[in-house]
Amino acid sequence: MDVTLNLIYLVKEQVGNICAVCVTPEDVPKIVTAGSDKYFRVSNLETGNLERVIDSGHTQRIRCLTLFGTKYSEAPLILISASMDGSIRVNEYSSGSLIFELLGHVGALCSMTVSLNNSSMPIIVSGGCDYTVRVWNLEEGQIVTVLREHEDWVTSVLLYEDGDDSFIASGGSDYMINIWNIPSYKRSFKLVGHNGAILALAFVPYNSRHTSAPHQHSVLVSAGNDKHIRVWNHRSGESLHSFIAHDNLIRSMTVIRTGVSGADGLMLVTSSEDAVMKIWRTCDLVPNPPVSVNHSYTVQPTDPKPLIYFCKHAGPVRATAVARLTSGRAAFTGLRLVSVSWDGSLALWNLEKMLRDLAWSRRKDFAYFLASCGLARNSGSVIEYSSRLASVRSSQRGSVAAAVEVFGIESLCIVICQYL
Repeated sequence: MDVTLNLIYLVKEQVGNICAVCVTPEDVPKIVTAGSDKYFRVSNLETGNLERVIDSGHTQRIRCLTLFGTKYSEAPLILISASMDGSIRVNEYSSGSLIFELLGHVGALCSMTVSLNNSSMPIIVSGGCDYTVRVWNLEEGQIVTVLREHEDWVTSVLLYEDGDDSFIASGGSDYMINIWNIPSYKRSFKLVGHNGAILALAFVPYNSRHTSAPHQHSVLVSAGNDKHIRVWNHRSGESLHSFIAHDNLIRSMTVIRTGVSGADGLMLVTSSEDAVMKIWRTCDLVPNPPVSVNHSYTVQPTDPKPLIYFCKHAGPVRATAVARLTSGRAAFTGLRLVSVSWDGSLALWNLEKMLRDLAWSRRKDFAYFLASCGLARNSGSVIEYSSRLASVRSSQRGSVAAAVEVFGIESLCIVICQYL
């Protein structure tokens, strides 16, 4: 499958490097990028045409960019940026006017994140080369607390808010991840395992198909200079799995909600200095335990394989963002992936078509497998046999169960076929 056929456009967005990107929640979404030229550039998502350039007010490269607000809120949409000049600037998106500036870090900002749009007490979390994590009140523009357990630059931060399960995760050039409780802001765990700076953190709400208690199976995912993805139990500090994911350092991770129900509806996009992007099923990040087949041999777990990998930028991919053009309920409807590169280019990918093409190819692969096992008279009967796979697996513990575990195509075929 030639994934590059799903590239909608690739444009040279600006002179210099692009470091950050976000997508507005408007009916007609816009792409906002920022980087070494210190400007916000607003482009039409569907065409890639540049529509507006806003002076950010920063004096050095912009490292991080995010939006706060929804199209349904009466409050104005807010654009928040963090720069190597050591400042965080909070601007009104529509007018570009400055609301307030947050100062406190000594030296460059390396990372930043913000509360979800529905948060009752929104905060900004930032990490810098002064080895600190700082928490700010977004409504008042005041510092809440300073967290000081890192021994080097804080290169990534993550904020997860869900009642008593709320926490901040921070990763640094000290190869360490700290988990901080909210609202006490006390360190709960120190996670050690990476052999390089942690450049990206992501939270997967659940990575298990155990739908009876999905919340218990949520995981923290980290990546960085050592090219590895590591998966952690953020409640216990346990390392669940680690594997090499790219040929160069991993710069960013983005979680995609595809619209498919359950764990199979969550995917992870990783981007790297090798200029390659990869899409992974989050439920594959932690392998299943070894499976015994007919007491004769054991199917050993293997490292996950990306569903898709693709490359079009000439330089390292620095950031990605996901947009949904429509509110359709069908799986994948309107999904687009935006990627920006150090070479100054901006690309838009048809993620909807990419995933549908993948589902179709996987369905055909599974159909041929069933037919070759004598379980289907022809490949066209795959949907019928997909719905009966549970009973097939329980009655025939031999080649069917083994192949399903080895190739990892079971749930992708069954769940996604319902939406085609």
